[in-house]
Amino acid sequence: MPDRITLEDYFRSIEASFRETLESRAKGQFRGYLLFISVLLFIFSIVPLVPLLLARAIPKLYGATVFVYRRYNFPLNSLWFWWLLSAVLFGLVFFAVSGRRNKWREERRRRSLPTPQMRFAFCYAIVSELKKYQTNKFEQHLESCMRYWPELMSCICELFYSPFLLPHQLLAPEVKASATLTAEAPETPTILVPFSHLHFLERRFSWFRMEPGTSAIVTSIESLPGKLLGRLKDKKDLAQVRECLSDLSAYLYTLIPDTSAALEETENKVALTFQENCLRTLSLRLRALPEYTSEPEVHSERQSPLKWLGTSLESVSRLFSNQSMLICFLSWYVLCLIFVLFPFRVAYYFLPQLPLDSVVISTLIGAPLAGAVSATAMSRSKDTKGKPGT
Repeated sequence: MPDRITLEDYFRSIEASFRETLESRAKGQFRGYLLFISVLLFIFSIVPLVPLLLARAIPKLYGATVFVYRRYNFPLNSLWFWWLLSAVLFGLVFFAVSGRRNKWREERRRRSLPTPQMRFAFCYAIVSELKKYQTNKFEQHLESCMRYWPELMSCICELFYSPFLLPHQLLAPEVKASATLTAEAPETPTILVPFSHLHFLERRFSWFRMEPGTSAIVTSIESLPGKLLGRLKDKKDLAQVRECLSDLSAYLYTLIPDTSAALEETENKVALTFQENCLRTLSLRLRALPEYTSEPEVHSERQSPLKWLGTSLESVSRLFSNQSMLICFLSWYVLCLIFVLFPFRVAYYFLPQLPLDSVVISTLIGAPLAGAVSATAMSRSKDTKGKPGT
């Protein structure tokens, strides 16, 4: 059975791939934004909003209505000239970006760790950083722990939640009132509650009951943020936090296909017993820890504008990949609506004689809907491919 040395050795063996996967995720997010912008520019070049703006603004900036290059004259105030140029230019950009999309996906898939390994890596990375902090007291290790925590909680939710329930069925009243996986972390996105299907069945059917051992394990996993996250923030009881996450790491290690297959081939019953023991030990440790309320933060220094802007953008960006399809769609729809209405408003400011015909009205109504549906489908497709096959 795996011990602490085995877990540490395995983590060291995948640590480089773990870092590469995190870097690949950041690049993938940037490439997604690049593709979205190229799509909008190409669409607005065909509409043609971009040519209208260029035909109006470029002559004023250049100071002339004709650009002469050798023997060729280019009319800078011509809508047709800018329509042809922008359609060709942004069309090439769009097809170039979309053409490399599959290559980027394949590169990301090849260089990324599978989900079971990432679950274990996020959990054991926190254990490793806590061990380093307890040794050298460098704050950067605790910052890494706080950075990995939301990712770990998201992985735990994906592992234990049921995808067959509607959003209003997922949150039980008692779970809402207690510490859910994001109740103590307002900077993290709202995610689904693990074991929500069990709570739903308990509320729906009076005869449905969990065994005491199972109920204790479920309760312990749901209490992870309420008992561990505050202590991480305030640097309290770090030894106990590390022990709890070590037990969780051992359980997640047994879910990795390569290791679980090897265990099942040799000692199936022992492997199952080890998994249960890991969860029961975790349950006992968490039961011994009281609920913890974080100490109020004292802001001695004002947050820099750049850091505040980055935090705000990160919080808003999480709405576009929210697990609730309605929230995800509405976020994309509002963004697409802004991208559509703002260029139209600018175009009508510079060209008040522009007619408001049925084509323009159809574009105003249909373009945001089409963009939101496409973006939501792309986002859900990416999330579905990233889900574990558990």
